[in-house]
Amino acid sequence: VLSSSFLPTNLLLLLFFRSVCFSPDGRFILTTAADKTSKVWEVDSGACVITLNCHSDPGTLYSACFSFDGRFIATTSSTKMKLWDSS
Repeated sequence: VLSSSFLPTNLLLLLFFRSVCFSPDGRFILTTAADKTSKVWEVDSGACVITLNCHSDPGTLYSACFSFDGRFIATTSSTKMKLWDSS
């Protein structure tokens, strides 16, 4: 069960999430949105701790996920894939 503090204050943001993924340790949630950003949210506080301006290409940002050890984040658009260091 997610803490209610995770929910963005503007619930309309939820309509723009394209994917949601938990970190391997369960402490963070990774989202992708229609504005081509991926954000890492701290589950306990609901705070956004990382914002990635993912893809400048004209394609759509589809998804993001953590690596099995949580060290990397992969993002995919309709034309590219990028790998990010999550630290």
